[in-house]
Amino acid sequence: MKIVRYHPDTLRSLKRHGNVAARLRKAIDEYAAETGAHANTVTRLVGSPAFRLRVGDFRAIFEETETDIYVTTIAPRGSVYDWKGRSMNDTDTVILTRAAYENLIDARDHGQAMREIATGAVKTLTGAEVDAYLAAPSNLAFWRHHRGLTQAALATQIGITQPSLAQAETGRRGLSVTTYAKLAKVLRVRIEDLLDDA
Repeated sequence: MKIVRYHPDTLRSLKRHGNVAARLRKAIDEYAAETGAHANTVTRLVGSPAFRLRVGDFRAIFEETETDIYVTTIAPRGSVYDWKGRSMNDTDTVILTRAAYENLIDARDHGQAMREIATGAVKTLTGAEVDAYLAAPSNLAFWRHHRGLTQAALATQIGITQPSLAQAETGRRGLSVTTYAKLAKVLRVRIEDLLDDA
């Protein structure tokens, strides 16, 4: 069985999409145990070492080695492909099928995520660590615990009181952007990784 490793960018999507995320993780684990599993829902991205696994209207983008599966994207199908306000009035417009466009975007995003992993800029998380993230009361609480820090130790490092940090971890108190920047630096994550979805 291959070890499944998750890029940190997948965490928010997993938390946001609860039941579907559990089905996706189950499908990924089944594929890791037996690569023939889900053969009808796994396709290789054209021109890339990555694969796409579809479960309902969601997809996971991953790459596999002899021992590991690196999951770099989990999202609703089509969500990352939207034009987001871009204009099609450019005279250099290229027309692709939606499937070809999705393959290009998935391959690009996956390649970037795998470079981050390969250079050590990003550390992956195991399935057990993803379970801990999903069970944590907040993203801040998960990352503090994941880095092996107590509330008192982290609060001292960033210059706030332990009760303030405890209240922030449970959502009863907000923190300033400056404080979040300090937390992100100490915890070695991006500020957005500490923020919970509203």
